[in-house]
Amino acid sequence: LVVGADVEQIAQSEPGQFLISIPIFVDVTASRTEVRYHAAYLAAPSGNGYALINLDTGTVVAVPLERLDFIAADPAGVLLLLRQSEGSSSINVTVAVPTGAVDVLPDGTTEPTVPGDWDRSIFATRIGRSCTGISPQQTYIACFKDPTLAKYLAGDWQIDIRRYGVYESHREIYRGAGAQPVFGFTLDDSWLYFQNETGVWREPMSLDMFD
Repeated sequence: LVVGADVEQIAQSEPGQFLISIPIFVDVTASRTEVRYHAAYLAAPSGNGYALINLDTGTVVAVPLERLDFIAADPAGVLLLLRQSEGSSSINVTVAVPTGAVDVLPDGTTEPTVPGDWDRSIFATRIGRSCTGISPQQTYIACFKDPTLAKYLAGDWQIDIRRYGVYESHREIYRGAGAQPVFGFTLDDSWLYFQNETGVWREPMSLDMFD
């Protein structure tokens, strides 16, 4: 009976494997910027490098890095910067999200020429305990709820989904323990992905789920 018992788990928790969810910054008005969350890749070690499985298309991008020590993105969420630290230096690689094109930056170059805050990790943009986890196409909002008492039954947090702009539309998705998970939606808003201490999970999204 625990919320989320039927949610699909697509990967077990493994060393070095994690969900890459890219924050997309959209200027809604002249004074307000909205953050949307794109679950773009499942990253996993592969041979002497990393494989990025595109969650929108299923294609695999090979990245020539043994570790992903730091990940940043441009505000539009179309270019990733991946970094492997090597003492006082680093190896820096960019991935174009729409095409999967990989580019190893020249030695001594730590960031691309595309404008962006390349010192800020994508994982630094978190929604906290609120209803601000907006999907890329502005269809849904992921909410992370606090328990009404000190702790939920079988968990510390709960993901709920609401329709964007329709507060009354509400669907409970999953209840989990530990730290709040990394989460995001596919680019077309058809799937919600999230990762907690047990692995990576996904749930299909449809407006019919609010009926």
